[in-house]
Amino acid sequence: MAARCDTLSGQTKKKDALTPFTPQEVVRFICTVQTQAASWKETIDSKDPSALGMDGQRSAVIKEQKSDLLIQLTDIGKLRPDSKEKNTTLLLLVEFWLFNDLCETKDGVSQLSNTLADHPNGQVYAARLLEIYKEVQTAKGTLFREIVKRITTSYLSNAGRSNQKPPKN
Repeated sequence: MAARCDTLSGQTKKKDALTPFTPQEVVRFICTVQTQAASWKETIDSKDPSALGMDGQRSAVIKEQKSDLLIQLTDIGKLRPDSKEKNTTLLLLVEFWLFNDLCETKDGVSQLSNTLADHPNGQVYAARLLEIYKEVQTAKGTLFREIVKRITTSYLSNAGRSNQKPPKN
């Protein structure tokens, strides 16, 4: 799954540094992240704290952290961008939503991993969550660069138009 994201990221390195993803590439990237999010969701939901022998209070905290993460990952799965979208502002808005969800997911994974790492039976599970953390960070970094490129390109395009002389009649 991460390979698709890396492949897409590698494609952008071949392009001009300021060339943003095409709408089709944005949709493909979001679909790749959604596939990863489904896998992350499965991993996060796979361990029950009581099965790891954790006490009631720690178990309750872990269940709450897992619940928050599962909500974030479900939200990522609900995004429905359209590659035929003519309104690039709407597509950028979807990218911002995804970026926000990835930021919250990354923070949630970190918190859950730290909570689990404090207990000897949770350390292996915490290590797997750190792998998810890295994958989320990679997707978030790629998306951040894409958003900045899109904003920069838009700004440069608008600045170029404002410097043009009005046509003569």
